[in-house]
Amino acid sequence: MPKGILLLNGLDDAIADFDRIVSDIDVESTLALKESLDPIKNRMKANARTYLSKTESTETLINSIGFNVGKPKEGIISASVGVYIDKQYKYPKTSGQNRTYSAPMVAFFHEVGVRPHSTVASHRLAHKSPNGNRRQAGNNTSTGIHGGLPAQPFLTNAFDSMSENIIETIAKRLNNSIKG
Repeated sequence: MPKGILLLNGLDDAIADFDRIVSDIDVESTLALKESLDPIKNRMKANARTYLSKTESTETLINSIGFNVGKPKEGIISASVGVYIDKQYKYPKTSGQNRTYSAPMVAFFHEVGVRPHSTVASHRLAHKSPNGNRRQAGNNTSTGIHGGLPAQPFLTNAFDSMSENIIETIAKRLNNSIKG
């Protein structure tokens, strides 16, 4: 039986390229997420300035909008964009209620809206019970009524309109890394 020796030149270079590509995936994906989430964050801030009334608390909310890209762990990179609790931006206590709201809570109220309700402790407005009848819970007074807020989805509008760019940006960066 004939025997021969096979000589492969450049195999070490090919293996090194594969190793580089694998290590570049985490780096390039992280950079692509940062590149993609920054414009979404900026659009969220612009939407808040446009949709919400201009108050001191609105500025607190806007300053609390940001994004975070985690460190890769076992091939998974987590990222988020939205409203965060930032210790340097605090809402004042509400008058007479001795309670402070957080930026994510206020953003939620704006995103989904708030139905009219009483602000008097343990009182609620009349609403339909499960059997369909109108009922009154607590003593409803003519004072202390919050008129509610319409939904103003400034966060979801920004994310929905710009999130498709995330996958495109990751693919572009990975393709450039492989070619390089």
